[in-house]
Amino acid sequence: MYGTQTIEAKLEVPGIKVMALQTQCPSEIDQTFTDSSHLMALYLSPISLVECRYIESKAPEFAPLGSLFFRPASLHLHSRGAAGLKRAIHCKIEPSRFERAIGRTPRWDVSILQATLDLRPQLRFRTLMMRLLEELQFPSGASAAIIDAIVVVLINDIVGLPNSEKGNRDPTLPHRSRVLRIVRERVTDMWEVLPTVSELAELTNVCERHLLRVFKAHTGSSLVEFIRQSRAERAQQLVATTKFSLKEIAFRLGFSSHASFSTSFLRDFGISPIEFRREHIHLNRPPVGARPSEKIRTSRTRRPKSAT
Repeated sequence: MYGTQTIEAKLEVPGIKVMALQTQCPSEIDQTFTDSSHLMALYLSPISLVECRYIESKAPEFAPLGSLFFRPASLHLHSRGAAGLKRAIHCKIEPSRFERAIGRTPRWDVSILQATLDLRPQLRFRTLMMRLLEELQFPSGASAAIIDAIVVVLINDIVGLPNSEKGNRDPTLPHRSRVLRIVRERVTDMWEVLPTVSELAELTNVCERHLLRVFKAHTGSSLVEFIRQSRAERAQQLVATTKFSLKEIAFRLGFSSHASFSTSFLRDFGISPIEFRREHIHLNRPPVGARPSEKIRTSRTRRPKSAT
């Protein structure tokens, strides 16, 4: 949002600009920001504590800013807190394109403004933003149409946010079922960086100890083991079916380096990720919207062990 930006990739279609970038912000911020475009932002690296409030909402209290948020055009967002170097996906939407998608001028009441400061509980927004990142990294002749279609979905989901918020917080849903649903959707999201236990606890609005206990009681296995198993299985899928570099895959899976990812992959499956990709080159990059559901096996593949 602030400071200097280094753009890694950029695609533009009429009324829409999508960028993968790094932002270098001051160590401390306390300022009001506004822009003529709407902004949907997903920070791929954890953001430090930043609190915000919209001047127009006349809200006396600041609320935490999530790593996934939406800022409407022309409103004044007062932000304060710590910053630093961050990697992010920004999707900027011109007001005319936004209005054309919904057929009217949007109204930003207090409930919507509060909800858009932290969209992490709305898992579909993450999936759509990561799909935009994939298109940035591997553009094609259909990229303009794909980006425009994704952004139309984002726009309509933002406008309908109060109703969808009720879906995630519906008190009629059993507490345990809601927690488990959110955890499973987040961990198995193919296009999102794997979460930590603490991030899942924050997402489900429960303490870590309670989350671990609920997951163990309902599934019979530990949440940590579920994340590790999912990471091993996702490693196969990303190596075989995408054009992401091994360094990018290692980042998405939470490994400290490309080398540690390769070592773990070899230990789990008995084959290096480079060799595995070579054997499955025919699967590289699935059709738009495809999300592989079956585990990929070769004669050299063993059942995955726990990843480190």
